[in-house]
Amino acid sequence: MKPALVADIGGTHARFGLITNTSLPGGEVEIELEAKFRCAEHDSLNEVIDGYLASIGRPALSYGSIAVAAPVWHDAIKMTNLDWSFSVEGLRKSLGLSRLEVINDASAGVLATTRLPDHEISVLRPGEPQSRATRVNIIPGTGFGIGAAYLFGETWIPVQGEGGHIGLAAHEPEEFETLKALSAARGRASPENVLSGPGMLNLYFALAEVRGISVAAVDPAEMTRMALSGEQALAVDALTMYCNLLGALAGDYALVFGAHGGVFLSGGILQRLGDRIMDSNFENRFTSKGGVKGEVQNIPVYLVNRDHPGLLGAAAWLLNLLNGEGSGWKVA
Repeated sequence: MKPALVADIGGTHARFGLITNTSLPGGEVEIELEAKFRCAEHDSLNEVIDGYLASIGRPALSYGSIAVAAPVWHDAIKMTNLDWSFSVEGLRKSLGLSRLEVINDASAGVLATTRLPDHEISVLRPGEPQSRATRVNIIPGTGFGIGAAYLFGETWIPVQGEGGHIGLAAHEPEEFETLKALSAARGRASPENVLSGPGMLNLYFALAEVRGISVAAVDPAEMTRMALSGEQALAVDALTMYCNLLGALAGDYALVFGAHGGVFLSGGILQRLGDRIMDSNFENRFTSKGGVKGEVQNIPVYLVNRDHPGLLGAAAWLLNLLNGEGSGWKVA
């Protein structure tokens, strides 16, 4: 059989690969010929896919699975933080695929956690995970994604939502004033406006406003560097507030989904923070749920150390569907 195309299309980068071996032990997925492209350098999804296929000699393909940073409810897909839109069926036909699956990137990310080797997952908060229970994936990036998955028989089924656009609650006076200032500037204090990469910077400038401090323009990477190095007290405090708010939100998501399989934190932003996440008040915020504290007390929190889990998740979703349907698909 011909290989399958897998892709992870975010707001900044588009990543691609091919599945060329479906017979590996233990459910492991091997993705070959991986490549990364900057989305801003291309006018459409079709164009960047064509660039990838041209770079690997335009192989004949069988199936495709694409994770996108966008809601996936209908055939027409519009990217959230990118001026791209496409038709799933139109794209399938243009690529000559017998089948094309499109999945939300955060949903793909949580499916990736079911296929990751142990060395690509770090335990931030130990607990008592239930292997067949729902799990949640949180992935801050250009936007802020949240996905969940549950087992149906032996197949992991993703649950899609737009949890990055809900309201975000403050838990102490300075947080309240900071989120109030951020809301005035950005229109709303949502996870996407506060806890994404750009959101982290929004939080930094809002905290500076609350404290009456004048700060120079910086990008999220520079702000994070100043915080992790301890170079600037404001950056340190903004990062601590970021982690505290993330902890409260992660605990809320754990409650919403009953995520006794674990909460997984993904993406380059949180990888860079590493153990600094737990040096904050993340732990207390995660479990401070009043009378239902016991519901989250034993839920573990993990850090995903894989750079682009969405690509693996897109592959996992396709393989889950094909195996569940008993297609017997194998790559020659």
